[in-house]
Amino acid sequence: RRKYSNFIFCFQNKPIIAAPGDDVILPCRLDSEVDLQDFTVEWSKLDLHHDPFSFVCYYQFSRIVTEVMNKRFIQRVSLNPDGLKRGDVTLKIRNVTLQDEGKYSCFIPGKKFRETVQLLVGEFLFPLKDQTFFKNQRKQRKHDGCYELLTVTKELFESKYELLLKHS
Repeated sequence: RRKYSNFIFCFQNKPIIAAPGDDVILPCRLDSEVDLQDFTVEWSKLDLHHDPFSFVCYYQFSRIVTEVMNKRFIQRVSLNPDGLKRGDVTLKIRNVTLQDEGKYSCFIPGKKFRETVQLLVGEFLFPLKDQTFFKNQRKQRKHDGCYELLTVTKELFESKYELLLKHS
């Protein structure tokens, strides 16, 4: 049994937290298991809207259309073909960078469905329990059947650390 995973899974309404180089999963699922293979799916990074190639992933006619995507994401994103058959358009981003941090929007125009998720990418990792800091290491703790990883950027280090100590 592995002690850690290369993927970071988070639940809706919580930010996705990752370290540079990690692979992340950005969740986006319809409530029903509708086959979405013939629908358009638009994943965008909200701070790229001024860019004519603002799509992180653009799926149409049963394929990813790279011509309208931001070049930084073309080789690093994918949708699960089996998930598309069940109303799941969750996006995988491989090898995240600090520049990937931000808010992402998943939009399915044919269903008038939109989901927004925030991705936080940081350099310093530490377990929530003892606030001991590590650089370039992964630390996890088991909680309610899932693993958590908390990451903060250098700029947020002091404010996050102070907040965690108050809640310990």
